[in-house]
Amino acid sequence: MTFRLTLLSLGSNIDPERNLIEALDRLDEAVRVVRVSGIYEGPAVGTAASGQPPQFLNAAVAIRTDLTPAELKFGVLRQLELQMGRRRTTDKNAPRQIDIDISAMEDMENSEPSIPLPDPEIGEHAYLALPLADVAPDFVVGPAGTTLAQVAEKFRSGSSSDLTCRSDLEWSPRKPRCNAGFVAAAMAATLAAGSPPLAAQDPPPPDAGEPVAESMVVDTVIVERANIFRDDGNFLTRLGNTLHPRTREYVVRRELLVGAGDLLDPALVAESERNLRALGLFTEVRVDTARVDGKLALTVTTEDAWTLAPRISGRVGADGSITGTIGVTEANVLGTGNSARLWFTRDPDRGGFELRATSHRVGSTGLSAFGVWHDLSDQNVYEWSVAKPLRSFSDRWSLSYHGGIFDGRLLRHRIEHPDSLQRSEYVASFTTHNLFGAYAPVASPRGYVRIGGGVQFRSQGIELDPTAGEDPPVPADTMYITPSAYIELRRGRYVRERRYNGFAEEDKDISDVLFLEGRLISTDLGYPRSGIGGRFAAYTGASAGPVLLRALFDANAIWVSDEAESGMAVDSASMQLSGTASVRSNQRNVTFAHASWGRKWNPDPAGEFDLGLTALPRLWDAHAFVGEQAFWLTMEHRYFAEDDFLGIMGAGIGAFVDYAGAWYDDQDRRSGGNVGISLFGGATVSSYPQVTAINIGYRFGGGIEDSEMGQFVWSIGGGVVF
Repeated sequence: MTFRLTLLSLGSNIDPERNLIEALDRLDEAVRVVRVSGIYEGPAVGTAASGQPPQFLNAAVAIRTDLTPAELKFGVLRQLELQMGRRRTTDKNAPRQIDIDISAMEDMENSEPSIPLPDPEIGEHAYLALPLADVAPDFVVGPAGTTLAQVAEKFRSGSSSDLTCRSDLEWSPRKPRCNAGFVAAAMAATLAAGSPPLAAQDPPPPDAGEPVAESMVVDTVIVERANIFRDDGNFLTRLGNTLHPRTREYVVRRELLVGAGDLLDPALVAESERNLRALGLFTEVRVDTARVDGKLALTVTTEDAWTLAPRISGRVGADGSITGTIGVTEANVLGTGNSARLWFTRDPDRGGFELRATSHRVGSTGLSAFGVWHDLSDQNVYEWSVAKPLRSFSDRWSLSYHGGIFDGRLLRHRIEHPDSLQRSEYVASFTTHNLFGAYAPVASPRGYVRIGGGVQFRSQGIELDPTAGEDPPVPADTMYITPSAYIELRRGRYVRERRYNGFAEEDKDISDVLFLEGRLISTDLGYPRSGIGGRFAAYTGASAGPVLLRALFDANAIWVSDEAESGMAVDSASMQLSGTASVRSNQRNVTFAHASWGRKWNPDPAGEFDLGLTALPRLWDAHAFVGEQAFWLTMEHRYFAEDDFLGIMGAGIGAFVDYAGAWYDDQDRRSGGNVGISLFGGATVSSYPQVTAINIGYRFGGGIEDSEMGQFVWSIGGGVVF
């Protein structure tokens, strides 16, 4: 049994002088408080539903507990809040009798995705930092060993703190102290007297205030749905709320993995919240608990996103080439969670229409379905799918069918000189039918083992366009069947981020994943030669305070018999390795670094690496770097300056440097880069976490032999998604 030093933050602005003291009494009975801060008074954050919210009283305590963060939050702190009359609403800034949150826990940094630790807002608010520094000034909460005392000093030495110490308030039996220096001196005296530091003291005896959790069986589920704009005091917000059909309650309820009669599982609660966010229908989602008439209730609060969205986006390259989309998307048709869109798309190679319809759940069934039609200038593409998908980690089985038809032109690009883009044109037709199923012998909210398999039927014909000049290799016409089987192992871990890729809240996947697939290649099933195919992929990630790390390795290949070599030869293969790191210095500043390397052997036409314009480096034109080998590197800093412009928009500024290259095996390596600044913006009432950016900078390199393509350029387009 390990007892960990844990820091809690308390606040109240409804009868705060009584409620804060009562909360400290109740908390001491439940978990035994070992140190308490001074009591501070200051203004509320945000705006209440009506009028100016009353002043807050804030404090912090240190406790020692063997509970996990989720057990402490749901089994103790939420229950204590309910006992004191706290009722959570969708208004995060509403007055409350008491608010108790876990701010930090020893050796438990981000151990549970739904409870980020240490609390990333400590460095943003004096009402958190100052009380916490009173009880544990040397506790490390930031990068490079930043302590609570250092964070508190930033507020004390600046003008950003409006807090005053309420020395007239005391909590018996321990007097509050509003000075971190006093606490540090007291700790030094304690150490000099021979007592161990707080984090090393012996744990209290098991009967000394250990919490006794109330019933954790959910009695009912309460769903509260808010429209897009809370404040409908002006014409635009009233019009927006009127035009937008609020998401229907059954759309929310069917995504929940915990229901009435179920034992409350914090992991299922967190996954339910992620599933709701993944629908792309909400700007805010919270799944929590409450006590109603002494019974446990699961409370779900959502705030709708604006989903009827005109789509006007694009990139303008330095050469004037345009890639973009004009159209409209409704991601929540009549509040049902189904989506439809009509887009006109344009890139340097082709343009045309896209019509798409998606149903996440068909009627009252558990099936999903979608259909897509691309009517492009040189291609006609149809896709359709019906599936019983795996919607959660705990799901046991899935079955899916996916079909497609392609008829049109494929392009393979090659660059021998920066001013000369060569293009080979192919006329191609494909028909595919895929049937796959999976079963999970191990399935829990924390991870799974899935075993699956399926069969693909494919008919393809590719021939060189008669107008083409040279004769690159052309894949033979084939009609074949490919059986396959796979196993996937995942240990789930997620981190919730805001102001990351965009202004909306998003879940970053840092799970550990292993995937292994085998495919049978046989002349009896239509292949020209027999052999085997396979894929191996591994993903992982980690979170440590403000640092987020992710890495990927993905490789697949087909080996076929080679009579000339009396063995096996590679028919086609690909490999990719990438890593991403982000560091958040505070809630409005984040720095990214990303590196990728890739290699392909015998790719199909249009399957080579193709970098530039819509892919890094961002200030280069379309098809700037093409080939069978590629790498791309980028570093970018983003400052999210404003996220409530006119109540609907956010804006920021960033700086970036990219470097990338691609080439064929018979060419020398060719690469180039750019450095610049970006002005970006995005809708804060949208659930889509990406921004549109204006990029201005200088590009360099990219030449062959003595040529050089350095110049100042600009582009417009979607921000890089990390």
